[in-house]
Amino acid sequence: MLTHWNRLTASTLANAGRLKHTHIDLIGDDSRHLSLITDIGADCSGIIATGVDASSRIAFGCSDGLALSVNHGRLADDYNLIGYDDTLRVVSRHFPPAIVVSDSHPGLASTRVGRALANRAGARLIAVDHGHAHMAAVMAENRLHGSVVGILLDSNDISDADDGRRLRGAELLVCSRRECRSLNHPDSFTMPRDAAPWEAAVGLIIHHTGSATDVPRWLADAVGRPNIILAAERCRNKVDSVTVAGGAAYWDAIAAIIATARGGVCGAFADHRMLDSLASGLIAAPYDIDYERPVSTSGVAEDVMADLNNNTDARVVAARFVATEARAWAVAAARASAELGVKEVAAGGELLRSPLLQTMLRRNLSRLGLGLYLPSLDAAGDAGITIGQAAVAAALRA
Repeated sequence: MLTHWNRLTASTLANAGRLKHTHIDLIGDDSRHLSLITDIGADCSGIIATGVDASSRIAFGCSDGLALSVNHGRLADDYNLIGYDDTLRVVSRHFPPAIVVSDSHPGLASTRVGRALANRAGARLIAVDHGHAHMAAVMAENRLHGSVVGILLDSNDISDADDGRRLRGAELLVCSRRECRSLNHPDSFTMPRDAAPWEAAVGLIIHHTGSATDVPRWLADAVGRPNIILAAERCRNKVDSVTVAGGAAYWDAIAAIIATARGGVCGAFADHRMLDSLASGLIAAPYDIDYERPVSTSGVAEDVMADLNNNTDARVVAARFVATEARAWAVAAARASAELGVKEVAAGGELLRSPLLQTMLRRNLSRLGLGLYLPSLDAAGDAGITIGQAAVAAALRA
């Protein structure tokens, strides 16, 4: 049973930061915990948001605000899925939903579970685009109610041949809580499905050069020329492959190129977090960008490899890359802000868990006369998606 839930009021909660929250027991015997948010600027009562598979947190509205479950982890793991299902069952029993919110991608386990719950409960089902949910989470956390230009720097923008849908990765958006549309996104490239960072690097290089023979020697030596050839064939022939645009796949590819240039097979598998650790504390001039297409990946990837071929310190290359991305997205957002008359800029997504990227984006936008609204580091990733899903549903209901 729920533990003393009705005794909780907003006045008893910790009042710190932008969101007032505390931790309470959901099921006393199981020692599970919720984070209770008391102010996202909307009434979320009767709403259950099912989150997404990669970082599966459930949110539900109650008299005191919006409650968030623990992060159950990736739902591809059966053990995690069982825990997620159990939490959703208990929540829906004690807080019967009038609205169930899920991600709009039909292939996710969380989406299927949400649909089933809505059918059982006779509830309205709302599907929310992944990128929209990220932006709405930032808007809710910062109590923004108008429109924003959104900088989404998330995991991968995947076009899946099986269902034709996509999960957004890096994209420039204009959003309100009720709706969202795309303004711009980076070049897309093909890489093997479930690619390691070095395979993403092969896909990126082939996209820009057209040939696997242009894969740098240090990358071929690290993972083996036969592996390079196999990865290249999968990319060229689009066999068991996906198309991605920007986001973590692009950053992973650059990280793999930089890491392997420093030597060592392990470096071939470094991901985007390595860029942050290498670049932190360094000041380096960004690469040139095309001001007509500021978020294009083509010239930057080539400049990174040219720097490494000239034996530029890998830490400097990483710093230049992050600085370039921060400048490119700031330029694109400022242009959209001027054209649309939208004065607020928000940024979210998995890559915004990087304090360095947050700082540099804010600095670049400040130089262009704009402020920047950011999520907390925890809410930047998919664990914060449920906040945005609930906020969108509340706005559509109002």
